[in-house]
Amino acid sequence: MQHAPPSHDAPPPPEAPGLASWLPLPEALRQRMALPKSSTVDIPGYHGPATVVAFPQLARDPLRFFQETAQNFGDLAWIRIGTERIVLVSSPEHLDSLLWGQHAKLEKDAITQRLRMALGEGLLTSEGEKWKSHRRRIAPSFQRQDLARYAATMQDCADRSLASLTPGASLDLRTVTSALTLDIVHRCLFGSDVAVPVDRIGHALERMMGAFLLELRSWRRFVPESLPLDTRREVQSALKDVDAVLHDIIRDRRDHPRPAGERHDLLARLMEARDDDGQAFTDDELRDEAITFFIAGHETTALALTYAITALSWNPEARQRLQEEVDALPADTPIDLQVARSLPYLRAVILETLRLYPPAWGFGRQATETVTLGDHEIPAGCALFAIPWSLHRDPRFFDNPTVFSPERWLDGLEKRLPRGAYMPFGAGPRTCVGQHFAMLELIISLATWVRHFDIDVDPAHDLDLQPSVTLRPGGPIPATVRRR
Repeated sequence: MQHAPPSHDAPPPPEAPGLASWLPLPEALRQRMALPKSSTVDIPGYHGPATVVAFPQLARDPLRFFQETAQNFGDLAWIRIGTERIVLVSSPEHLDSLLWGQHAKLEKDAITQRLRMALGEGLLTSEGEKWKSHRRRIAPSFQRQDLARYAATMQDCADRSLASLTPGASLDLRTVTSALTLDIVHRCLFGSDVAVPVDRIGHALERMMGAFLLELRSWRRFVPESLPLDTRREVQSALKDVDAVLHDIIRDRRDHPRPAGERHDLLARLMEARDDDGQAFTDDELRDEAITFFIAGHETTALALTYAITALSWNPEARQRLQEEVDALPADTPIDLQVARSLPYLRAVILETLRLYPPAWGFGRQATETVTLGDHEIPAGCALFAIPWSLHRDPRFFDNPTVFSPERWLDGLEKRLPRGAYMPFGAGPRTCVGQHFAMLELIISLATWVRHFDIDVDPAHDLDLQPSVTLRPGGPIPATVRRR
């Protein structure tokens, strides 16, 4: 019997009158707050006076807010927050139409665009022809033959990380997973011979993420980006630490290029890449992509590994089954692409972890022209939100959705699900270019750790999940280590 993790789920929809009836405002004020008549008004949601309660609820608990909004209002829900017009999209059918069928009418939403203050014009934040050109040059570095090269580096990093797991000791699980994934992204991106102060970069990224959380869940969200708020000053200060490191490495690599035929790291591949016109990445573009890889390749994978270890601790039967699968490998067999494909239960554990605890918990797109979803036309300027956290816990697609059960993935569920019901790496043409890199990294890291240790987290521990740019625990996760 698998155990459910502490739940953030919303209660069943109330059988009470509509939200507007909760706010008995004067009729004159009610009319001033009402939206002008448009094709979007017939989408149920936070209209008129009900918009007053939307942001406080969102700021207090975004996960509950979006899940409850979908339950109360259906597959399309209208949310008005200040000047922001948002449509929450909660059905695979609509998401398929939106993210695959109408992606040319979309750009990244305003929240993602704010990340440009830190990430610049990297693959995550760029648009149009610039994004297409960068994607074409970057994608070959994540093809199968390159993943095989990265696997050996990942295994070496995972083996070295075992020294940080001292039997009988207590540790902060998030700290040790972050150290491992920082080491992996460092060595795959820059190579093993480049000295990178990963602790310094890791601390700077933590500061940036904390500042973004405050930015998104307080009054700062509505302040023009040009004003120097404390959170924005914090981001700029942290960026100076990261930029000093990245620009030094890029300049040194320009001055000392890798010899022909030498095994290349990702940075070397990016420096060699050319677009259709023979154009190479500039130093600033390399910096933007490098910091994007640091955040996307370190932060999200560290979180997924943290949640996988925690869920296995809370579900000892699943952990035992995983250990039996890994123990069946010949002793000290390194995990490469071929071995990774022979571990179906390990892959199922990762898929289930990404279902219950998707690090990329929500994302948005901005309509640049009218988008049609079913019978509704969404005008240009509206944001359209997809929330994997809610979709992955929807009982229409997942039985016992709050229960950690890797077994659900062993009978072909992944192929049966409608497109758009499971999106841990996003969807459409802008699906994460590094998703196969991340899956291999998780498989190698998790297999290496469970081979040697049991890592236990108190089942009463509250993860206090904080949905910032990623889905992060609210504090340290104390864990104890036992050698198997």
